[in-house]
Amino acid sequence: MSHPQALRQTKCTREKNFKWLSELEVDDQAKAAKCLSEGQYPENYAVICRKNAGENVGLTLIAESIEDDPTNETTFGIFVK
Repeated sequence: MSHPQALRQTKCTREKNFKWLSELEVDDQAKAAKCLSEGQYPENYAVICRKNAGENVGLTLIAESIEDDPTNETTFGIFVK
């Protein structure tokens, strides 16, 4: 799950490397990371967010730099609880 813009910015990478993941749009990636860390989402959910947003709430990084464009100023990662 992630903000629609982050989903668009990581689409090719996710389709290539994480075909089993489905999309869920949320308004706020950092809030989604916090909610995931607090158990408000099922255990099999993951969040795409800035690296520090996932780390700040104690999530586990499973993939880093997943943005399709390497010149993108935001570096996204996939985090799980």
